[in-house]
Parts: sequence; C-alpha cells; structure tokens
Amino acid sequence: MIGLKKKIYVFDLDGTLLNINTFRYWLILSFFIIFFKCRYYKVFYLMNIIYLRKRKLISHSELKKRYLENI
Repeated sequence: MIGLKKKIYVFDLDGTLLNINTFRYWLILSFFIIFFKCRYYKVFYLMNIIYLRKRKLISHSELKKRYLENI
C-alpha cells in the first residue's frame, strides 16, 4: 500500500489519459535529465536510436523498447 506522502509519477505513453503525444515530451525531459547528470554515454546512445527512428530504420515500438531499457 502506498502512503499519502509518497510521490507517484504517471506517464501516459500510449495516449489513453491525455489527448496529446506525451511520449515525445517525456523523451525530451528524460533526455535533458540524463544530460545534466553527465551521463554522456547514454546521451549519445539515445541520440543514436532517435536518429535511427527519424531515418525509419527502427519502428516506434523498437525506439520505446531501447529507450526504456537504457535510461
């Protein structure tokens, strides 16, 4: 059971709660958090998989899978 003072973060990555694409905003936010924590190896990896997605070399679901595995 979760106490009343514990914070919970909810991300709507599939669009069921909000009408906007929250995955894009979450991607950008988490990217900056990783950058400011000086985890540059992860930043370069994430830039690479985003580049692959923009070039349509990987699917959207593959982007999500790789991103979530490496943050």
